[in-house]
Amino acid sequence: VRPHAYLLALFIAIIAVGCSSFDRDWGKAAGQSSQGIEGRWVGRWHSDHNQHNGVLRCLINKKSGDVYETRFHAKYKLSIFTISYPYDMEMTITRT
Repeated sequence: VRPHAYLLALFIAIIAVGCSSFDRDWGKAAGQSSQGIEGRWVGRWHSDHNQHNGVLRCLINKKSGDVYETRFHAKYKLSIFTISYPYDMEMTITRT
């Protein structure tokens, strides 16, 4: 078997695990009460370059102090491909 076939299989497995992890955590967050900015968020993304767009989901959890863990999840190309992106953000919450 070609090395490229192994790499492709590994890539697909990693993507599948990441997506199932996000979907599992998304489902768990549905029944939880949240405070402030924490919790589940749904929006949309749009590419000015090629006009592709789709649903963008985000889970936000407080890590410590002003640092929040965000996990973004988007579908791309007719929902065939999914992209997950974790990112820690330092946020200052202000109320008006």
